[in-house]
Amino acid sequence: MRTYKHEDLVALAQETGRSLEDVKQVAHNSGWVLEQEARTLRALDSSKDAVAAMKQVKQATLERLYKTDPLIRESLDMQVAVQQARLDRTTNKPSNNQYDSEGNFTGVTRSIISGPAATGKNQTDAMKAIKTSVYKRLGVQE
Repeated sequence: MRTYKHEDLVALAQETGRSLEDVKQVAHNSGWVLEQEARTLRALDSSKDAVAAMKQVKQATLERLYKTDPLIRESLDMQVAVQQARLDRTTNKPSNNQYDSEGNFTGVTRSIISGPAATGKNQTDAMKAIKTSVYKRLGVQE
């Protein structure tokens, strides 16, 4: 009994230009027996696994290119700098609260009762600042 593996089947199909099914049929008719079936690729079984595999390949490729290619390294460094600048810009918003030189709360720059600054966040921040200022003035420990 003559046997072959799936890899042999693929190699013959590529050499002859025939499809895998044609080569498999000819081998079966000639008395050849398939020793082991083709392994299923786990990453292709579900879309979740395929996406995870693609992310790993992308990360590995970026790491390899970052180490070897100076243009890619410069480009990735610029992308990181731009993302960091955007993050800093969005997190460093000026406060609506005003303080004196001693750090005591003196008021707000824009109305927290009406208008665009009348948000729950601004109102909560102002109340916290008032509470902290009063506790500081009276010497109360929180």
